[in-house]
Amino acid sequence: DGKKPKVLDELAFGKPNETVRGSLYDPERRVVYAITARNMDPLYAISFQDPSKLKVLSEIDGLSGDMNLFRFINGRKFLLAIGRDNSSACTGFGTDRVSTNLAASIIDVQDLGKIRLVQRRCIAIKGSRWVNSEINWNLDQAHKMIGMYSDSKVSLLTIPINYYARSEQSNSRWWWNEYKSAIGIMKWDLTKYDPTKDHTQQNVIENVGTMIHPKGSVKRTIILNLQTSNGTNL
Repeated sequence: DGKKPKVLDELAFGKPNETVRGSLYDPERRVVYAITARNMDPLYAISFQDPSKLKVLSEIDGLSGDMNLFRFINGRKFLLAIGRDNSSACTGFGTDRVSTNLAASIIDVQDLGKIRLVQRRCIAIKGSRWVNSEINWNLDQAHKMIGMYSDSKVSLLTIPINYYARSEQSNSRWWWNEYKSAIGIMKWDLTKYDPTKDHTQQNVIENVGTMIHPKGSVKRTIILNLQTSNGTNL
């Protein structure tokens, strides 16, 4: 009754002083994935199969940094997530790094009772420092910023980032940090996923390259499969 709404149930989750950084609903499987964070993330799979009995099905605790943007891949069996990693190894766990990197993560949600990290990989730009992206704070527009494309040959992801890089004059002791932007290009291939191995032994996500945009700031990315009049793919 739209004129008389009522609370069916409520469920407390997360740890003290954590806030929800991102969520994604799957109405087909009647589950919501929600992540809470300070410097480390727990990711929860919460069932609303019975709206009057909300239930945490499983969680991944101790994820480094935070994840803000989620997309389904491979028929809702996996999640692709974008966010920050503040560990030196950028494998998904640990908080031993002062500055942060921007990372892509894939989560295995085939078994809702045992969700797990498949792999995490940070965008690799030589000489970059303090890597960040609007995706981390402009959450209303974040879904428009990334580009995704998949066909029978490749699955690609593009992410706009900002960073500082050291610049210096030749024959001089003077140097400075210069603000730049770029597009990180990554690919994933879940045929390489081996569930018998942990997240540090997977080769599902790879860095393809980066497109440097030294001045200004990249706001949006999109991947198009275009073909010229002579049949050449672009």
